[in-house]
Amino acid sequence: MPTVMYPPPDPSAVYWRREKNSGQFEYASIQSMTKDDHGNWKALFLVPGQAPFYITQYDSHLRDWEPIFA
Repeated sequence: MPTVMYPPPDPSAVYWRREKNSGQFEYASIQSMTKDDHGNWKALFLVPGQAPFYITQYDSHLRDWEPIFA
């Protein structure tokens, strides 16, 4: 089974949001994003009131988040 790789988040986004099942929005910011020599990336997402978490090129979670630009 081939590995699916996802593109990195757009660094020009001011913050990110996603709609929860309740219809309310949840907001996040990216604290840091790193990319290694092999093109692997990971972004540290911060959602107020939650523990920080990483999204990598192997996670489909980024498609749940909408970038918000200034």
